[in-house]
Amino acid sequence: MIDESGSTMPLLRATATFLSALTLAGSAWANTSYTVGIPTADPYTRFENHVAAGEFSDSFNFTLSTPTSGYIWLFARQDAWFGFDQVEDTEGVSLVLVNNLTEREYRAVLFPEAQRTVSLLEPGVMGMVVAGFDPNKSLFLSGDFAAGSYSAFVSGTATGSAGSSYIAKFSFAQPVPEPGSMALMLVGLGAVAWVVHRQSGQCKPC
Repeated sequence: MIDESGSTMPLLRATATFLSALTLAGSAWANTSYTVGIPTADPYTRFENHVAAGEFSDSFNFTLSTPTSGYIWLFARQDAWFGFDQVEDTEGVSLVLVNNLTEREYRAVLFPEAQRTVSLLEPGVMGMVVAGFDPNKSLFLSGDFAAGSYSAFVSGTATGSAGSSYIAKFSFAQPVPEPGSMALMLVGLGAVAWVVHRQSGQCKPC
């Protein structure tokens, strides 16, 4: 019951402030930019992010100093329930990689189409599925990429009562020298070795 003195007003103001803070905190989860260190960790660099309910679009930025092969693998949480509440779910997920110099786009495809169907009997797969990260609903992008600056965009709509989550894995190995560069390096090392050998073989003055 509300008394005539209005003593409940501080409580209402505190509640409104708390709900406002939650809204701001939720909005801070979406549309975030991340930096991926290259070369990535072995076998990959992993990001696990939570997003608030609604549309989201996060970007992951990195630079390749030389042509490099690699992949990006995206698992968006789907059908994660707590009792009768679907706490996390994601719809309309996409993964697009953009070369910022040429503006060329690389679009990820469903993992089974790119590779194969993942069996639930494979080690660790059942645990991922139970947690809502089904490899057979994941997105996969791989190939040989030219040197340059890149941005990978992860977007979708979080429809769970608590929003949703996703895991993004990046794997870009240490660049391997091209055959021509390797040959020049070997020639240079051979020349240095020959000079050192010749100098060591010369007679010293008596």
